[in-house]
Amino acid sequence: MDWIRAFYYIFMVQTGLADTYRNEQYFPKSDFFYNFERNLIGVNFANPDKEKLSRNLLVHLNFTLMEIIDYMEGSS
Repeated sequence: MDWIRAFYYIFMVQTGLADTYRNEQYFPKSDFFYNFERNLIGVNFANPDKEKLSRNLLVHLNFTLMEIIDYMEGSS
């Protein structure tokens, strides 16, 4: 997703299609991606303590599963 946003930014700035005063050169990112990246940072895959890493991963997966369930219940 980030490489698409980078391409969009470069294209809009170089062609002059974007009004940089209004920040039109930025491709919007949905809240889902912001939350997903925030959770991945919270998991901290570089942690040498594997027990804490596995606990953080389970918390992240539980949170993601609950978001999916809430989304599915809301759409029906």
